[in-house]
Amino acid sequence: TPTGLEDVSRYPQLFAALLEDTSWTEEDIKKLAGLNLLRVFSKVEQ
Repeated sequence: TPTGLEDVSRYPQLFAALLEDTSWTEEDIKKLAGLNLLRVFSKVEQ
């Protein structure tokens, strides 16, 4: 587990840091967040 990302409560800090990085667009981050959510839903449904 990366330091500072021990659980999902830290995701807002992760996304804030990614937004500060000019190589990540807001659209990229939305895709990252959305795809992860879909993955979790898929796992829960199994």
